[in-house]
Amino acid sequence: MPADRARPFGVMLVSILIIISGIGFVVDGIYGLFNRGSQENLGVIASIIALVIGLVYLLVAKGIFNGNSGSRMIVAVFTVLGLIGGIWMFIAVSGMRINGIVTALVALVILYLLYDTKAKAFFR
Repeated sequence: MPADRARPFGVMLVSILIIISGIGFVVDGIYGLFNRGSQENLGVIASIIALVIGLVYLLVAKGIFNGNSGSRMIVAVFTVLGLIGGIWMFIAVSGMRINGIVTALVALVILYLLYDTKAKAFFR
């Protein structure tokens, strides 16, 4: 990050949330691999997938933190998918209306934080 660009608080907040999620996936994946017990192959595959997703989250978070516009685009794509999922939950799944609203609102906040004026300048 060049010295003339200050990292906006919103960008830092988004990267910290992504790091927390990534650590959760990594821990879940490692736990699943070493605590198999009566799990079948599907559990091992799910644990490996969780581990890989967690590592990708950590790499993307580092990119966001450093001002990488490619990482911002990856987060934006998955956030828009989350927004669509939240809207779908609200409309189509009667028992998940509140979850759908919360999911959609969180997605909108993340998109705002990544694309407000300060963030645009940071990622430029």
